[in-house]
Amino acid sequence: MRKFNKIFGIGLSRTGTHSLTAALRHLGLSVIHFPRDLAEVEANDAATDSRVADKFELLDLGFPNSLFIHTVREVTDWLNSCERFWKSYEQFASSPDLRTLHDRLYGAADFDRATYITGYWKYMERVALHFAKRPTEILHINICAGEGWPQLAAFLEIPIPAEPFPHDHAPGGVTVR
Repeated sequence: MRKFNKIFGIGLSRTGTHSLTAALRHLGLSVIHFPRDLAEVEANDAATDSRVADKFELLDLGFPNSLFIHTVREVTDWLNSCERFWKSYEQFASSPDLRTLHDRLYGAADFDRATYITGYWKYMERVALHFAKRPTEILHINICAGEGWPQLAAFLEIPIPAEPFPHDHAPGGVTVR
């Protein structure tokens, strides 16, 4: 496996971060999904989800020689998924911490389609600018569109696992390779 300090999954919510977490665990790595604090990041080989996405530049400075996996999703599918998720998850309305996080990442604490699409594109630009001169340190992967082991294995310099790539939130538990 390619040498690294940490692996950071820097995709926004609803871009396959659960599936990425499951895939990295399948490879034998300790992974924290949605870490609460820096201690959880330090205690694991990898960290994923929006709290990591929010602070990826600082994590890059604090953990040199790390690898970054940017899970992406087609913007309309992403918006639709966010809208369904935000409506069904009442914790977002009652958690000051999550409201502040969403305001920073997406431009609004509560789901607003126009604001979130702007936030999505601003985040994509932020990632692109940060890694513009270091393309070998980041993998852009669209798990929701079916990408999986071939892309991740090539990035980590490992053989492609025989098992199907985990796709944790697919309808009917479908897995993709």
